[in-house]
Amino acid sequence: SCPAQEGKIQAKNIAIQNHNVNLIVDSAFGKYIDTFDFAILGADVVFAESFINKIGSLIILEIMKLKKIPSYVIFDSRKFISNNCDKRLIKNFKTEKLKPANEIWEDAPENIHIKNYYFEEVPNKIVNSFINENGIIPSNNIYNSLQITHSKYFHI
Repeated sequence: SCPAQEGKIQAKNIAIQNHNVNLIVDSAFGKYIDTFDFAILGADVVFAESFINKIGSLIILEIMKLKKIPSYVIFDSRKFISNNCDKRLIKNFKTEKLKPANEIWEDAPENIHIKNYYFEEVPNKIVNSFINENGIIPSNNIYNSLQITHSKYFHI
């Protein structure tokens, strides 16, 4: 996935464990969906009711749910932001500024307005489970599970 090629890194790490991996670009999703056993995505930030990930994650997960194909989100528990956190911090994660239009189209005609975002918010309820170093967490229990884990370390 762009911009940081995390998909390639994850595919390599899974392949090293002697698993077969098919890596495709996000825009080829529709062509291959009927061959998927499941999908694994990452998360840049996880909240009680949603998570932030790269643009395109929401549509992929919505279609996976519609097709009844399991989907999982892998993340490091340090990426969990508690509801008890400063509301400005949460707002900063959920509010992204437009990225440069010329990344999409250099010298676009005057009447074309380019919307270039890298991230989007995805509701947790459309994912089957979350996976981190503590194990598998059903999406309907992500808040309680992570609150307990974080309270041990951060006294929240």
